[in-house]
Amino acid sequence: MNLNGKWELAFDPQNVGKKQNWFKRFPRGQTVTVPHVWEQVRPGYDGVGWYRRAFSVSAAWHGRRIVVRFDAVQYFCEVWLNGTRLGDHEGGYGPFEFDISRRARTGKNELVVRVINPPLNYEIEGFRCGAPLNQGNIPIGKASWYYNFGGIWQDVALVVTDPVAITDIFVKPFPFRNRALVQVTVQNGGRTGKFELTCLGTRRQVQLRSGVNTVELPVQFDKVRLWSPNDPYLYTATVEIAGHDRQSVRFGMREFTVKNGQFVLNGQPIVLKGFLQQGCYPRTLVYPETHELARREFEMLKKNGFNFMRAHLQPPPPWYLDMADEMGILIEAEPPVGWIINSPQTEARCLREIEALIRRDRNHPSIVFWCLLNEAYHFLGFTIPEAIAMTTRIGRRARELDPTRLMIDTSGGAGMAPVGTKGDKHSGCASIMLPNTMRRAEIVDAHAYCPLPPTDAALAAYRNYGYPGRVCFVSEYGAPEMPPQYRAVLRKYRPAERHLGLEDYRLHKDFYDSLCHQFAQAKLTPVFATVERLIDEVNEVRAGEMRLVTAAMRANPRLGGYAFCQLADASGELFGVTDVWREPKPALAALIAASRVPLLVPAVKRRVLAAGEELEFSATLVNESQRGARYNYTIQIGPRIRITGKVRATAAVQPVVSRKIKLNLPAGSYRVVATLAGRREEVEFLVVERGRMKVPRVATHGITGLDVKTDIFGNNYRDKNVPLLMDLRQGFTNRALLAENFGQVKKIVQLGGCAVLFEPEVLPLYEHLFPTLLRMQPVMRTISYVRQHPIFAGLPVNQVAGYAYAAVHPDKLERGADVVAAGGEVLSGSLSMHMWTRPADYRWGAGLYTIPIGRGTVVVCHLKVLENLGRCRVADRLMVNIINYAASRIRRGSEEKLLSRCIDPLEE
Repeated sequence: MNLNGKWELAFDPQNVGKKQNWFKRFPRGQTVTVPHVWEQVRPGYDGVGWYRRAFSVSAAWHGRRIVVRFDAVQYFCEVWLNGTRLGDHEGGYGPFEFDISRRARTGKNELVVRVINPPLNYEIEGFRCGAPLNQGNIPIGKASWYYNFGGIWQDVALVVTDPVAITDIFVKPFPFRNRALVQVTVQNGGRTGKFELTCLGTRRQVQLRSGVNTVELPVQFDKVRLWSPNDPYLYTATVEIAGHDRQSVRFGMREFTVKNGQFVLNGQPIVLKGFLQQGCYPRTLVYPETHELARREFEMLKKNGFNFMRAHLQPPPPWYLDMADEMGILIEAEPPVGWIINSPQTEARCLREIEALIRRDRNHPSIVFWCLLNEAYHFLGFTIPEAIAMTTRIGRRARELDPTRLMIDTSGGAGMAPVGTKGDKHSGCASIMLPNTMRRAEIVDAHAYCPLPPTDAALAAYRNYGYPGRVCFVSEYGAPEMPPQYRAVLRKYRPAERHLGLEDYRLHKDFYDSLCHQFAQAKLTPVFATVERLIDEVNEVRAGEMRLVTAAMRANPRLGGYAFCQLADASGELFGVTDVWREPKPALAALIAASRVPLLVPAVKRRVLAAGEELEFSATLVNESQRGARYNYTIQIGPRIRITGKVRATAAVQPVVSRKIKLNLPAGSYRVVATLAGRREEVEFLVVERGRMKVPRVATHGITGLDVKTDIFGNNYRDKNVPLLMDLRQGFTNRALLAENFGQVKKIVQLGGCAVLFEPEVLPLYEHLFPTLLRMQPVMRTISYVRQHPIFAGLPVNQVAGYAYAAVHPDKLERGADVVAAGGEVLSGSLSMHMWTRPADYRWGAGLYTIPIGRGTVVVCHLKVLENLGRCRVADRLMVNIINYAASRIRRGSEEKLLSRCIDPLEE
């Protein structure tokens, strides 16, 4: 009997319901539809809520087994029937049940459920949820990071059976033996005796003792039809206990494992291509509002060549996995365990969630491997040895529950460095348990994020990531800042939902309002015209970057699979290839193109060249399993160079061409376009004029090797009519020297000079140089832009900062509003959104800006120019431009006032 539908809900913010016996005298509540999350009627509520529902018991059920079953309630609940307490359950994602055979009465019965949704910042009865920046000791996945939801959020049912009842069926497939082993759990509510069990033609007499029994039935097939993404064929195992009970489950005959450094499905190598599925949805927050919405997700993957989804830190509803089984999508399943602190209960709680997940979902052929924990080496309060010991113990127990699948102990290894930065490229190795054995293998399970825009070094790292002989599984990558078109998202909410202030509606509206405010503050209308045009440009740039990154990974012969972060926007993580309504962004088309087979992937060693330099490029054929195929290819380089050839596929990934070509191209952007089998992939490169220095001399502090005569600046330097360049990355170790040097800088600038400060810390500038305080602007994912200005002469301007600025992209920023308040101008800045849910806002940061002081100008440059001089043509050109600009800002006169000491203020 389905108990979904109309329930009463009463909120209990003061937590007085138990003392006032609400389980006997239920207060006036409101009618809600279960399943739901209670945020649909009271957005933002964390705490205690009470549900009530009446149902009828038939007299014909007398003597039978009656169970009330909940598929999931978030997070802790207690249940009463007719005022009598049945028990409680902790855990928000797994099913549980209570036997009410002896307590249900014929006719009307009243079921009352008390639910605690733990808040983020205080405890209720020992429960508090947590997030990466506020870790707790309960496993709730990303609930408090995204939306801290509560309530009866999955199905509720009354199950009536014979006292001798089947409570679980687990089918273990052995497809290449034409065999399956059906494990049946039977609850015998009567006496010990012999019973006849049948399943798929197998008939067996078994002795069942009173209580819980486990029986295994071997089943033989004449010929197995394999389950695969191309043929998701499902069998049904119907188990019958003669005269007592009959239950059915669906299953698939397939084998998924690791061999020779590859994932293998049914004996054939397969590359996993897909997405992180964060389980975040509009209105309902954590589950698809309709089955049609879920089907759209799967169809989007299937028709575009994707075969994989990582159900990240949130077990989906059972019906969702049924759909994956039917449509042939490969799933990595995970419990809701992430960023949990060490406590006496932690391991038991983790194990409880893992057991619930595996027991519930182990018949789904779509689930090809379990991931037990995520980034366990980041769990607060654990040493690395403690984390390893815990994952090992949990792995042993999980293996007992399901020996048939691959099992990863923890996703994302210790010591992972961002791609393209210094770090061990083989870090991230995880232990994976192979099917039907206790034997383990090693894989590289990489959370391989890179700085954006991606540098040339990052793209090269993706092409070479991993370790010979180990499958390289990039289980997370991407996460580019790709805001949705907020107005289109907001229009889809109903007027009543806007008025109520649904959490997801409010979050998108707050982000949009904040972005509009910062857009106006930054005076970006001359650059992008409108906020909507800015969003379009950001999405186009990020789509191109993610296409390059994905194609680079596919050109890696060790790659076994990848999961882009992420399928859809999730709360403050606006990284999706679709928005929260599953409307595509440009990145979806980019990933579709980069995931095709066959594909010829072009690569350029350096994407920014000085005029006259050589272009070093290569092309790699990605053919996966189509060995022996022959292809014609064309490579077009700029407007003049065309290379044609033929290639025969001899491997899944193989080099085709690698050359150096002397270019005689004027400054501008060009493309290397590789075409094969009617498909084209391209990579853009930029030719930059070197620039001409317009000054004969500069003064510097800490900077050498410039192609211009250089004076050494010190506290007694007195020439205000040359540009002053200061390397402040390390600051001044001598505090007195700091005051003296900045005292002289300030006097030079006040009298009409120009000082350029490279990557300074701003507090000393306030103490000694600037009249107002400039505060640091913390950043997360950013949208960086470059205005038209002489400092950027000969470089891309009035646009989102793309690959040309990848090497010099700043790590730190100041608040743009502070720069403006000091009378300055932001020439290159960033809009950074707050991805940790709240506050849902954007911050405006300044990466390169000018501030007037007296008659002169200070230029602050956080772009990484100095460390890239001689290695990056953009850095070289920026230095020339900066020097020329600084010289143009110098105002002659008042030189005699510099004859005073650096510690003496200027006379009025």
